[in-house]
Amino acid sequence: MISTYQDTFAGSPWFENWSSVEVKEIIQEALNQDEFVGKVIKQSSLDDILAFVWGYKVPSVNTQTVCFSQIYDKLKELGKEDFFYLAECGVIQESQNKGLGKLILEEFQKEVPNLIFRTKNENMLKVIEDVYGEIRELFYDPVNSDRMWYEVSRK
Repeated sequence: MISTYQDTFAGSPWFENWSSVEVKEIIQEALNQDEFVGKVIKQSSLDDILAFVWGYKVPSVNTQTVCFSQIYDKLKELGKEDFFYLAECGVIQESQNKGLGKLILEEFQKEVPNLIFRTKNENMLKVIEDVYGEIRELFYDPVNSDRMWYEVSRK
């Protein structure tokens, strides 16, 4: 899972380089969140993970990747504090644009009907909209101002 995460976020539009230690901490932190749900797609002949998605109930405290303390009050005002946070969703670079993102989100949607999330990935917005329906803008992230917070509900 670590190498899949690294590969996904090393590409466009993020171009981020995460160490194995950082990714392991991010994964462990997610696994310990309330109501964690995670899915993976493995290559059938190997144990290689091609795609992943995970999320959890919106926390009120910061995680390694999100300053929830700066947005929790906004979410509460909007009545979204009980929503599910789509924390991570990705497909390794060589398998992108083959429908795996949509496939894994369709499985995720069966368990998670209402989401909030943030992204700057236009392709992911299209995939989420295809699966969940209309995406509604909430506000810009106060820390990463290039990322908008969104809300979606099951079709």
